[in-house]
Amino acid sequence: MAVDADILDAALTRMNSLTTSLRIGWPNVQFDPGDDDEWLIVDIFPNEPENYGWDADAPQVYMGFLQVRVYSKLYRGIVSMTDEAEKVVAHFPKGTALGPVTVSQRPWVSPKVVEDDKCFIPVTIRYRSIT
Repeated sequence: MAVDADILDAALTRMNSLTTSLRIGWPNVQFDPGDDDEWLIVDIFPNEPENYGWDADAPQVYMGFLQVRVYSKLYRGIVSMTDEAEKVVAHFPKGTALGPVTVSQRPWVSPKVVEDDKCFIPVTIRYRSIT
């Protein structure tokens, strides 16, 4: 069973269905925002599964998080970025199925981070499942 690949496929498929006018940078795909004022970058961070019990077929807990970063060039304000971040939060409500896992809590928006000539607002979407 390819659990991590199934989670990745479902999470990216769900992200691709987000209604946004912003371009999206996907994991390990070359991306240049060009002259865009705002854009999204998507990454996924699977965590180490936890085993329940010693048996080879004992249930496992799969968990991790999808992170969507809303980028902007510096000094453009954060209202538009925050609006885009809230669209991502609304698109992944608690209980959303992502293949064999589900979004385990309401996604959250973190404070902005400045990076060279741009800044971003991270949105973290935590997932978890016992299989």
